[in-house]
Amino acid sequence: MKIRDILELSQLETVADIAKKYLSIGEKTTRSALKAAGCYSITGKKGWYLDESSDERNLDVSIYEFSEAVEKKRKEDIERLTANVHINVSNEGPEMVIRKRYSFDLDPKLMKQLKLHAVLTNQTLYEIVEQSIKDYLDQ
Repeated sequence: MKIRDILELSQLETVADIAKKYLSIGEKTTRSALKAAGCYSITGKKGWYLDESSDERNLDVSIYEFSEAVEKKRKEDIERLTANVHINVSNEGPEMVIRKRYSFDLDPKLMKQLKLHAVLTNQTLYEIVEQSIKDYLDQ
């Protein structure tokens, strides 16, 4: 279905109904694809519209072309978010360790010492801090 057809239908039906009745993609993907095509909606006003600054040729393009771009971007975002997943291999086999960023305020002198220690021992800061916290908690 072309963007033009969806914009016309949106004057009569909601995007959720259009996606359910006429498309093989869901409401969220349809909305994202419409936005990617240069369309917008106004809260309290029925329908979707093509932005004046957008290319009018988008009206004759299938919604599925824009939905593929949306899905590709989502996959890239997921890959970027999972880049912090590390796999540790031990004698028992591979074990997945999910890393998440946290921030703490540290004394600048302590931070300098940590950085020097990291350089001297060829370790990363997070390895040193993580091991130090584990050692402290194991006491």
